[in-house]
Amino acid sequence: MKEKARFGRTEWLLLALFAVFIAATAFVAVTKMDVHAPPVQSYTVTAQREAEVTVPENVLVDINTADVEALTTLDGIGEALAQRIIDYRTEHGGFETVEGLCEVKGIGEAVLAANRERLCVEGGTK
Repeated sequence: MKEKARFGRTEWLLLALFAVFIAATAFVAVTKMDVHAPPVQSYTVTAQREAEVTVPENVLVDINTADVEALTTLDGIGEALAQRIIDYRTEHGGFETVEGLCEVKGIGEAVLAANRERLCVEGGTK
């Protein structure tokens, strides 16, 4: 005749300890959740320049005639880079195309792509 497997004291103690461990883990996980907290909302922080010039986004900036203030309204172009654009066009006689802007040190394809819709050369062609 076969005997049924029985749990001894050690097995029952281990089983009880395991159950306590699972309950404690669940308790800690639940108590760390703040069910009354408001949902997390994202936000944007915007730095504002001291003398910011606001130009409507549909206004074209002529890179052959724009001053520092107009050029700094473009994405990724600060005062130093705007001055480099002016210096470049003074030295080389202006830009023939908008893509010529990439010849200025510090202006790459990313800056050009971000501003392409707002750029023009004399005569308003993009």
